[in-house]
Amino acid sequence: QGHGMRLRGRGRVVRSELFKVRGVGQSGQFRRVSVPAGAHGKTSVVGEDAALMVNHWIRFNRDAFRNECPEMYYWLGFIFADGNVCIEGNKYRLSISVHKKDENHLRKFLNFVGYGDEKRITRRKDECARIRVNSKKIVVDVMKFGVTPNKSLTARPTNIPDEYIKYFILGIFDGDGSFCKSVSFQGKYACHSTVAEICGSRDIVDLCSKYFNDKYGLKTKTMPHCRIWRTYISSIKKIRDVFSDLYSDEYEFYLDRKREFFRTEIA
Repeated sequence: QGHGMRLRGRGRVVRSELFKVRGVGQSGQFRRVSVPAGAHGKTSVVGEDAALMVNHWIRFNRDAFRNECPEMYYWLGFIFADGNVCIEGNKYRLSISVHKKDENHLRKFLNFVGYGDEKRITRRKDECARIRVNSKKIVVDVMKFGVTPNKSLTARPTNIPDEYIKYFILGIFDGDGSFCKSVSFQGKYACHSTVAEICGSRDIVDLCSKYFNDKYGLKTKTMPHCRIWRTYISSIKKIRDVFSDLYSDEYEFYLDRKREFFRTEIA
């Protein structure tokens, strides 16, 4: 009795057997989700937080932000830029919103945390796509690095190891950075310019500026920009040096659209 898992409707799943088949740790719990009608009728799981049931059990990695690796720090940076955490009573939620043309990037994040379920992507009328992950453990873990609710002006990253700062900054750039190409005319001559910039809280921009200066010998500065801060690189040669390194072929968790723009329009 104590080791079983109650299901609404008919049927029963024994916890130890389920963990054995799917390889989920014994400390895991399960989220309450609806399941399509099947042999036992409509059923939902009682519990919270470690696995999702659609037509079958899928592992949900609650430790995604405890296992240090380049991809973890990339997504942490992206959350600083385009994510948000919300705590309402005993409900903890992480959400990420992107333009609908970058929807595939949300699929990459779902794969990272082990959902792998496209139904979790919400398409909104304002041209955005959004995902929400309800997990106290994940929210608490990302907050330990400085993520806070309504963080646009106050985000202060902490505990980012030097060996992973590159990936963290790539996540920041993919979320809150941009490439800008422009043409100006002086008489009959056209002047082409390219700028790479990052906007955010002062602490975020200071961190990026220091990394660019220390790693690539630049002289970028943090400057106020409306209610936020920005830093930029205006040398095309330096932009190529920096982003050829950041958009390396050694991994694939970057934002496809920005990497492709860099590869085809700048590099």
